[in-house]
Amino acid sequence: DDIRKAHYYGFCKQVLWPAFHNIDLLDLSTSGLIKQFDDAAASSNWDQSRLDNWWKAYQTVNRQFADVVESLVSPDSVLWIHDYHLSLLP
Repeated sequence: DDIRKAHYYGFCKQVLWPAFHNIDLLDLSTSGLIKQFDDAAASSNWDQSRLDNWWKAYQTVNRQFADVVESLVSPDSVLWIHDYHLSLLP
């Protein structure tokens, strides 16, 4: 459960989602734009020290998914992976 949370809520939502959508969370939190919609989200709680754990979880989930898919497909199969949650898949 910790790996799943670090993968999804950590690396995917805190790093990749903003990057893939050209969002600078610091700019949003200091511009007042977020405050218009949600007072609780008006400040950033970014903590760089969490990044290593999130990255390891992201790699782990991608490897686990790849292992399962590999056991289900044949060498001539074509797969379409359409989301940043699984960007590390070969």
